[in-house]
Amino acid sequence: MTASTPARTTVSAILPFILLLVQIGSGLAAESSFEIDIKELDRTKTPARATKKKTVKPSRPAPARSSTRKKAETLPASATGYVKYAVKSGDHIFKILMKDFGMSNSAAEALIPEIVRINKISDIRKLSIGQTILVPTGVKHGTAAIAKGAPGKVRPESPVLNKQPATTVTPQTSQTSRSLTEAPLVAAVAVRSIKTREPGEIVDSLMNILALKWGKNQIIETSPGKGGGGRFSVKVDRYFEHNNKRFILSLSDNDPYTYTLFRLLEVEGYNVVRVSPADDFAKIVSSLLTHLDITYRYAEHSLMLNDKNRTITRVTGFLFTRDTNPPRQVLITESPVAALTAELQEVKDKHP
Repeated sequence: MTASTPARTTVSAILPFILLLVQIGSGLAAESSFEIDIKELDRTKTPARATKKKTVKPSRPAPARSSTRKKAETLPASATGYVKYAVKSGDHIFKILMKDFGMSNSAAEALIPEIVRINKISDIRKLSIGQTILVPTGVKHGTAAIAKGAPGKVRPESPVLNKQPATTVTPQTSQTSRSLTEAPLVAAVAVRSIKTREPGEIVDSLMNILALKWGKNQIIETSPGKGGGGRFSVKVDRYFEHNNKRFILSLSDNDPYTYTLFRLLEVEGYNVVRVSPADDFAKIVSSLLTHLDITYRYAEHSLMLNDKNRTITRVTGFLFTRDTNPPRQVLITESPVAALTAELQEVKDKHP
């Protein structure tokens, strides 16, 4: 017997056991088999959140403004074409038109008689504080423009001096309308010439033109101070009263003593106007008009004189309006003029 015989015997003995184990394993595998349901796999997935679709509402058109509101925004300051103005301290009609309504000198002068008429003003020098006056806007069916930085104050257009018959006009270019508004206004003016160069005579002539009731070399006495003391008197070169104010004109270079007395008079309410012997026409006139609160315009004016030849000339002087009834424009100049009245054509500003 060879050595391989025991090995074959061992394999033959073990082989049945191996086959048995294989069958047992196959049976177990058959019993544990199962099927996978696709639906079960789907359940393991996290359900996606349903996205809500936003419903877009149809846009509604903005409600149109009512026609009554639109009309209210384009109406003039008043239905009658007038603007109401409350008089303040220190106001007079000419000052109101130029400073508060931005009108030119000539436009204000032309409008003043109409204001006097519609407000039934008997004396324009006696406007009371708080009094309401009506000011024409110039264009009765136009809109009034509000001045910047001044709420409630209306800047009217320049008044039309001559009323023309109504006609139908086709709108043209802006150049045409601009040329109409830039046409120079013509206004009547009284021309007064002061030819002297002597300061005292200039002052006297100016006060006469202004129709002031003045006195020369008057004695002014002060009221006694506390305890009855401190009363004194001083002689002044010129004295007059205007609009409930007292004015003193000094025509010389005062010494320290007189200067002190004038300062004491100012404390008591006197207005002291000092005129130096070296002052010229322009300085004297501007100083006095300023103390009197008279609004003036110092400029070179083009005038058409009311003489036989209707001469056109240029004159430098002070143009202002006197508080007469009706008001009147006055031009004071140092140049000789051949007529007492003229028509103002053009203005070119100067500085005194």
